[in-house]
Amino acid sequence: MASNFVPMETTSPTKLFHIERRDNVSILRLAPHPFTQRYESIHHEYNAVMRQMEDLSPPYLVFDFSDCRYIDSIMVGTMAQLTRRARTLDGNAVLIHVSNQIEEMLRSLMMLESRKAAWQKYPSLEDAIADLP
Repeated sequence: MASNFVPMETTSPTKLFHIERRDNVSILRLAPHPFTQRYESIHHEYNAVMRQMEDLSPPYLVFDFSDCRYIDSIMVGTMAQLTRRARTLDGNAVLIHVSNQIEEMLRSLMMLESRKAAWQKYPSLEDAIADLP
């Protein structure tokens, strides 16, 4: 089956995510400094992703940290809420290109590689997509 690549928006310094869609997979590339975004901007983008998930059956989210080296608790909370919604709709969410600093932070929060893991991480988008059902 050929992948339908749909760029959803362009990268912007005021954006939290650059979003691409491939079939039922939304790739959410985090901005280099997502913690500098205003609450209203984060809330707006969160709502946009939530609406997009309703059109995917089932929705899969890939959080791409290629350009991002630090996140704050608001971003972790936003990602957790999006992940919970995807799983409620029988989808899932995973991480790719995670820096050592972010990996350590998530591990300390017991959100990586533990029984309570919220996300599994992959070295590349291809690996993440290949592991999706």
